[in-house]
Amino acid sequence: MIELVIVLFKQLLMIPDQDESNIAAIYGGHGNLQKRLILAYKEQNVLDLLVYLSQEFSENLNKKLSIHLLEI
Repeated sequence: MIELVIVLFKQLLMIPDQDESNIAAIYGGHGNLQKRLILAYKEQNVLDLLVYLSQEFSENLNKKLSIHLLEI
């Protein structure tokens, strides 16, 4: 289950923004999804969790997660 959540976090960061005119119309001028998502991760301590998980790759679960964590 943790692996699926990590992959979801990674995939959300890979969503490209549309052109600026569409973003301004849709979000009221609040574009750049990646920056807003990283700020949300920081506020919810997700970044701290990712750093903690990436520090120890010796366990079997962390070996599976290592490539995903490095991509983030």
